[in-house]
Amino acid sequence: MLTLFWLGRTIFEQGRYAEAEEVWRAELKDRLEVHGEIHVDTLDDYHWIGRAALSQGNLVEAEAVWRKGLEGRRKPHGDCHIETLNGASWLSNSLIAQEKYTEAEALRKEQWEGRRKV
Repeated sequence: MLTLFWLGRTIFEQGRYAEAEEVWRAELKDRLEVHGEIHVDTLDDYHWIGRAALSQGNLVEAEAVWRKGLEGRRKPHGDCHIETLNGASWLSNSLIAQEKYTEAEALRKEQWEGRRKV
């Protein structure tokens, strides 16, 4: 499965975002079956699918995928783990891009509080 990740990353770096997203979604399907929703590799797939969606201008899809990834990171790590805080940052970015400022601000405040504790 790691090979699929790097294939997707190579395609992504060439600006072929839709193709990269397709590769990562195939990988995600396999990882969900093998590892489940809260495995670190599964959560990384959510992140990169979100990046591909954002790069294609699909802010709603990026938000949905990053939200799912953030929920998955919170389960094993809690709110103050660096992986959770990074996931919250990406979700905040997509909310700001959609002008959902109230929710983005609340999430940024959570991040700030979490980073102070780390």
